[in-house]
Amino acid sequence: MKNVMVYVNPKKDFDRESRFLVKFQIDNSFQLGWKEDDILLLTNFPYEYGGIKATIVSNKNYCDFRPLSVKTITVANSKLDDCWVHDIDAFQLEPFDVDLKGYDLGCTDYGWSTKWCLGSYFYTKRAKDILEKIRDTIYEIHNEDERALVHLTSKGLFTDRIKKLNITYNMGMRNIEENYKQAEKPLRVVHFHPTRAGLFDKFKPILNDRILKLFRNYGIE
Repeated sequence: MKNVMVYVNPKKDFDRESRFLVKFQIDNSFQLGWKEDDILLLTNFPYEYGGIKATIVSNKNYCDFRPLSVKTITVANSKLDDCWVHDIDAFQLEPFDVDLKGYDLGCTDYGWSTKWCLGSYFYTKRAKDILEKIRDTIYEIHNEDERALVHLTSKGLFTDRIKKLNITYNMGMRNIEENYKQAEKPLRVVHFHPTRAGLFDKFKPILNDRILKLFRNYGIE
C-alpha cells in the first residue's frame, strides 16, 4: 500500500500552512514505518524533502470551483495501485493495515453525519472507474467530490463496492467528542488544521505522545 498526498495549485507552490504540513507529513510517515518508495506526493511543481521527490502531475487536475476536490480528481487521472489517499492535514497516529475484504474503495462518513467523507480513504486499482465517475460528476453537478459520491450512491451506483469504515480513519474537526466515542481505539487518523486558532488544543487530549512530540518539534504545543 502507498501513502498518497496531493497538492495542485495554479501558483505552483505550497501556501504557508501547507509548506509546514507537507514536511510534517513526511516526517510523521517515516516515524510510522512507511518506506521512502511508498510515500507518494503528487504536485504540479517540483518539490523534494527528506528524500521524497514529488511526482509532477498536470495543471489540469486543478478544479477552480472546488479546489478541495483536486485530490480525488488527480487520483482519478493517475495510475495508482492500492493506496491510502489523504489530505495533508489528515494525520496518521498509529500503524494500520486496512483489509477492504473484497470491496474496492474504503471511506468513512463524518461520524455525526452519514455523508461520505473523502478526506482520507483507501483506494484499490479496481476502484479507478469509481474515481473517474466521481471526477466526471464533479463537473456535471458543479460540486465537490463528496457531494458527487453521494449523488452516485443515492442512485444505487457502486454501493456494493464501497466499504464504510469506522470514523477512526478520519476523525475530523466537528463534533469531536461525539466522534471520539464512535471511533475505534486507538485512533488511526485525525483530520484538522493544527495552526488554526484553538483547534490544536481541542485535539491535544486525544493525540498520542509520539505525534505530540513531533508537533513540539515544529513549534506547536
